[in-house]
Amino acid sequence: MSQFNADLSPGRPSNPCSGSSSASRCYFECCSLKLYNICLKSIVSSMKKVEYNLHCLPVRLQIDLYLEMFMNEHWNILGTYLSNLNNFVNLVMFNEGQRQTLHMLLQRLMDEGFNLTNDLCKYMAKDVASLLEAVQKSNSDSTLLRKSRIRSMKRGFALAGFLMEAGWYVEAERILSTCLTLYLPVIDTGDSSIEPWTFRIKTRLLGSLVSYSRFKEATVLYDEMLSQIEVNNYENRKDQFDVAQAYSQFACLFAAQSLYKEAYKWSCKALEHISPWTPRIALIDILLTAGRSCVIKRDFESADYLLRQALLVAKEMFNLDEKCDFQEISRFHPIVGDLLIAMGYYYHNVDLLSQSVKLYLYALNFRKQYFGPHTLTEQCINLPLALARQDLAFEYYIQEYSTGHFDMSLYHIELAKMSLETLLPPDHHLLTNVLRIKALIIEEIAIDNMDMVGRTELLMDAHKLHRRALDITKSLLGEENLQTAKHYSNLGRLYQSMHRYEDSEVFQLLSIEIKEKCLGKDDYEVAQSYGFLASLYCYDMELYPQAENYYLKAIEIGTKVFGGAYSGLEFEYQGIITIYTRNGEDEKAQEYIKLFRSWKAQRDSMVATITQKNLFTSLSDESPGLLNLEEIKKHFFSNRLHQI
Repeated sequence: MSQFNADLSPGRPSNPCSGSSSASRCYFECCSLKLYNICLKSIVSSMKKVEYNLHCLPVRLQIDLYLEMFMNEHWNILGTYLSNLNNFVNLVMFNEGQRQTLHMLLQRLMDEGFNLTNDLCKYMAKDVASLLEAVQKSNSDSTLLRKSRIRSMKRGFALAGFLMEAGWYVEAERILSTCLTLYLPVIDTGDSSIEPWTFRIKTRLLGSLVSYSRFKEATVLYDEMLSQIEVNNYENRKDQFDVAQAYSQFACLFAAQSLYKEAYKWSCKALEHISPWTPRIALIDILLTAGRSCVIKRDFESADYLLRQALLVAKEMFNLDEKCDFQEISRFHPIVGDLLIAMGYYYHNVDLLSQSVKLYLYALNFRKQYFGPHTLTEQCINLPLALARQDLAFEYYIQEYSTGHFDMSLYHIELAKMSLETLLPPDHHLLTNVLRIKALIIEEIAIDNMDMVGRTELLMDAHKLHRRALDITKSLLGEENLQTAKHYSNLGRLYQSMHRYEDSEVFQLLSIEIKEKCLGKDDYEVAQSYGFLASLYCYDMELYPQAENYYLKAIEIGTKVFGGAYSGLEFEYQGIITIYTRNGEDEKAQEYIKLFRSWKAQRDSMVATITQKNLFTSLSDESPGLLNLEEIKKHFFSNRLHQI
């Protein structure tokens, strides 16, 4: 085995002839590759009879052997080797560019029914307990034991980060919480070696709690970390304590609860404190979080700038190009999927739906390639993949709203719902969006259904989904929250389709009241509810003065926020023209017909020049390169629309 190790440790070359100037050298390398593959197959085929100690081999060689097991579907053997905690952590920490392969192996074992993530959690807890017992038996905390505790913290930190990338947030939380028990305040307070690791673990733990919608626990940790930063002056110790990452997680905590003012504040604080000690992956994440906050605050120019900087970092790290070619998937990191989704979110909010669909489709395809499809269903049960499908389904729904062709949106939302309901408890907050989106889709399908029985059944199914989403949201976030208001608005629209007009009016008014409290009266979310209520008054209740009032408000806000080419204005213009026509107010009707034609011309012109908003132009060879951190900060804080 030692000879095998020495001869073959370089691993599988991806292209044995690349860069070779000699035919004989190319022939030799091809023969070496064939021999290497024969050796891999021979070892794996004999494993049912002989147990090898693969853990002593170089990481690259181990991963090639595990990949061979994967190709031959030797799940039991593969699961046995990967469930060894020390070995798995070493693979995570020293994988020599094979992180994606390790993710794919873990995902497939989980799909095959091996609860590998839970096993790793148990073994980690056992190791930490043994280490703490050794500390307690020692009369004084020796240097050796302190180094052992720091080593265990580093290992848990790396393992939890790896699991979080694939959406295993519960297991990551367990590991990180276990690692925090290694910090002993009586003997560790002020220690420059162990305290920074405790802070890093808390930052990552906060991220896992927020990502899994555990907002109560996350808020407790947020208060604790904020106090720790202020009391110990961490902001001025950036070489040890990366507060930028912590502040970015604070922003995520508030954004996930639709508390956007606080989210924007902490996003700005995170940008203010990025430093040369901020890891590049974390820098991309901070830029994306701040970019989303700017989108929500309707500061699209700042969002555009931050996303372009994130793209440039990704280009520098992964050689990301405009084509989004992910054939060599192993060179990428899961953060690329987050980047593509953030770009899709930006395009959605600047009303460029075709670009948004394209980016969400890129994100879905990236995650499918990264985590690997299941051979039977072509759908691995993976949380990030399911959430990407969910986002894409909603974009298809918006894009095809006027055509009534919802096949693609329904296909993706069904797959997303299946995965999420497999992975999550039945009342989990992460289910609310998939329930809401499916309800919206089947409501539109029901409206076009000529069969009254089928139509009624679909509308009742949509009602159950909307009510379930509302109940989950209210129980977690309360009544006066933007997410609750959105669910009320969706129910109001559904009741309109069900001809329950008084119920529809009540829910739309309730939604408007909450949105105005949370966002003010000039937000586009409020305008959207104005438009829904105006539609109810105009087409169903024939309350034309009220409808006119709300249509005019919606048009004013939509134009102010998005400009005269905003796609949502189409329905508002059509509605108000209908009112004036029915009332015989011909002059006003003609005035808004002209405005509607002007809107259409602006809209067509904007679509024709859509490439001007292409964020990928920042990746071209002609574009300026990545700015240094101080230049990024200076540009953002000099040009942002909003002050904290």
